[in-house]
Amino acid sequence: MSIDKNVYQEKKLKKSSLMMFATVCLIIGLLILAGGITLVVFGCRADSTGKMALELVFGIIMILVGLGSSGTSIAMLLVGCGMMNVEQGSVKDGNSAKGTANVKLCDKCGHELDDDDKVCPNCGKDVEKEME
Repeated sequence: MSIDKNVYQEKKLKKSSLMMFATVCLIIGLLILAGGITLVVFGCRADSTGKMALELVFGIIMILVGLGSSGTSIAMLLVGCGMMNVEQGSVKDGNSAKGTANVKLCDKCGHELDDDDKVCPNCGKDVEKEME
């Protein structure tokens, strides 16, 4: 079973798309936050009590929604940035990826190896010495 480089490129593209989505959500959240602050400021200057209360309530709701959306987007961006460099596992030990994918690969050709392989079936490199 050989490693398909296109699969890793697809995963990287999906991670990039997720980060783009998080960025757009962050911008929208910040716009909602700015709109809420604007409503609160204009609500404090309103002529009538009813208009002032309405603008203050909607402004505060928009501020809370904007803060929630922005916070979630920032968390998504932080997770996405951390994921950009992860391809086969979260913790690497030698060439064996532990954590998410426990995959053993040949150092020479990148071929996926079974646990009992002593020699890479693709290139013939001795893989037993690597594991010691």
